[in-house]
Amino acid sequence: MSDADNQEAFRALWALEQWDWQKTLTVDAAAFDKAIADCWPLLTIEALEIEERTPANLRSLYDHSNHRLGMFLREFGERLRTADEAQRQVLLEEAVSWSGNLYERSLLISCVEGERANRAAGLDNNDLSVDDLIIRIATVRWQKVAVVVGKIMTIRRNFFDEAIAARVIALVESGVLEAQGDLSKMRFSEVRLATR
Repeated sequence: MSDADNQEAFRALWALEQWDWQKTLTVDAAAFDKAIADCWPLLTIEALEIEERTPANLRSLYDHSNHRLGMFLREFGERLRTADEAQRQVLLEEAVSWSGNLYERSLLISCVEGERANRAAGLDNNDLSVDDLIIRIATVRWQKVAVVVGKIMTIRRNFFDEAIAARVIALVESGVLEAQGDLSKMRFSEVRLATR
C-alpha cells in the first residue's frame, strides 16, 4: 500500500468507528461499503485470507489487532523505560518488525518515531511538569487537543487524559496557549502557542 492508500485506509477506519461499524439510515451505503473495502488491506495478514469480507469479520480483525497492540505496548513500554541507550535502539527496531499487519505496523512506527522525537527534544526528562511538556509539545501551528494530550500520555503513562486536558485549559486561560473550538471536547478543539 502506498502512503496515500494507507492514509485513506486510516480515514476509513476512523469513519467506521464513528458509524459504530454499522450501516444505518444516516450512513451512506456506498461510503460504508467503500470504507470496509479500504480497510481490508490494512488489517489482514498476507497469509490470512478471510472468505467472507463482512463488516463483522473486519471488526473482529480490528479488535484483535488492538488487543495485540495493547498487550505488546504495555510490555514494550516497561522494557523501554529500563533499557540503556544501546538496548533502546534494539527494542525500537524489534517493535517495528513485531507487527502482523499494516495497521499494527503503522501504529508501532508512529510510536517509535514519537519516542525518538521525545528523546531528541528532551521530553523524556521526568523532572518536567505537565505544563512544561504541554508547552514543549505545542507549536505555533494549530494542533488538536487530543493529539497534545496523547503525546503527553505516551511520555507519562501514569497521567490521565482528563487531568492533562485540564492543564491545557489552564494554560489557555493564563494566555500561554490560544485555543479554538470547544475545549471540553479534545477532538473538537485545537491549541497553539500564544502568538501575541
